[in-house]
Amino acid sequence: MTKLANRERTSSWKELLNNLRTRGLHGVQLAISDDHAGLGWAIRKVLPEATRQRCYVHFLHNAPDYLPRKANDDFTLELRWLYARRKVEEARRDLAARLKKWNQRYPRLCVWKRSKGEP
Repeated sequence: MTKLANRERTSSWKELLNNLRTRGLHGVQLAISDDHAGLGWAIRKVLPEATRQRCYVHFLHNAPDYLPRKANDDFTLELRWLYARRKVEEARRDLAARLKKWNQRYPRLCVWKRSKGEP
């Protein structure tokens, strides 16, 4: 059965996830999504056992909005390098160092990143 939602509303996301639960979805450990507030709320309510992670592609797409155009390529290259880390401790350490570096040149980016609940 296919259902369409005509808006990305909190209620639509909740209905979608509840429908998936009704059809047998269970044991969700990780939900990866964009930064849509309504989707995040629905995941927390309907899939409380799941950890939510911000989609890497969406993050890379949104971050340049907080940078001067000439910085996009260098920033993207550095950020991709951070995402290649295999151990969370390394990633957090390297991210903290990058944020310290970027804060001097790109304070809007760092304020935005921290407002998203990321280190």
